Amino acid sequence: MKKLSTTILLLFLTSFCFAQIFIKGVIIDTKNSSMPYVNIVLLHEDNSIYKGTTTDENGTFNIKNIAKGTYKLRISFVGYNTIKKSISIIENLEAETFTLEENTAFLKSIEVSVKRPTIQRKVDRLVFHVENTALSSGNAWEVLKKTPGLIINQDKILIKNSQNIIILINDRRVYLSSTELKELLEGTSAADITAIEVITNPPAKYEAEGSAILNIKMKKNLTTGYKASIGGSFRKARYKSGNMFTSQYYKNNWLNFYASYSNNLGRGSRLEEEFIDFSNENSNEIFHSKLDRNSYYRKHNFKLNSEITLTPKSSLTFGGQIYYNPDEKIKNLINSEVLIDNTQNSSFVTQNNANSFNKNLS
Repeated sequence: MKKLSTTILLLFLTSFCFAQIFIKGVIIDTKNSSMPYVNIVLLHEDNSIYKGTTTDENGTFNIKNIAKGTYKLRISFVGYNTIKKSISIIENLEAETFTLEENTAFLKSIEVSVKRPTIQRKVDRLVFHVENTALSSGNAWEVLKKTPGLIINQDKILIKNSQNIIILINDRRVYLSSTELKELLEGTSAADITAIEVITNPPAKYEAEGSAILNIKMKKNLTTGYKASIGGSFRKARYKSGNMFTSQYYKNNWLNFYASYSNNLGRGSRLEEEFIDFSNENSNEIFHSKLDRNSYYRKHNFKLNSEITLTPKSSLTFGGQIYYNPDEKIKNLINSEVLIDNTQNSSFVTQNNANSFNKNLS
């Protein structure tokens, strides 16, 4: 009992010490102007994201509650060279200034083909204009990952280091989980996006519901007639996966119609290894575990938007979204062992199988 109490006390004191460590800094450009909305990310040695934030209007950032250790610091902003730096954190780091340089190769290629994305700052939001730019190729999720003011950590969207975000598409709220939103955007062409708004000071009607708002502005069909697009992707890592998508547009004098569909099929895998050190002056105790997670999925996304013109001053709009995941299986296998003085004291295996059925109609 005494040993357990000592371990708990040590963990509490260690956590208290960790909470005191922070990194502060300033981001400027080559003209010594401050750079707001720059993404600042701390990575583990295996390049997985540990913590992240974005710079404020003055170009300053502050990452708090950092555990001691060695990390990779990544500073990125669209159109500028990314800074990557290995840092060892044993105490607070303050008042360090980083200078971002414009990516000249990026700018030259833009002059030849398409224009560079622009950023517009308003009182309550940042507007990232991407229509007809270098980011218009690929899918909408890739555009989101490059949006200033956003950090995506393990497919979860963070604004001001918070996941409490309201998602809007063309100023209309969508009730989708992080996974569902990712699948929807992966099946949406980046060419269909005009701009992304990161609203850090939401209007009063949203204040009680979310700390920030992400509004994805999609194109409207302005030309009369019909057009369609189809595409897909294939990925091979540990296992195979892929998706296909299509979008359909139609417009005449009284009807504006848009529909899209995507299908994601494959198998995902995640391997994790964790060490927890419970050592004290009397013994060397380590809890070691390995996780092997395999997921099998078949997901469908359908989206419809339409507008019927009734009179020159009035119209009727209707639409909907369907997210359908009929057969998702997740298998977790965890091998754990307790090492005392580098000798295995005990071990156990945990296996979990889960089948889920999910549909979201809005």
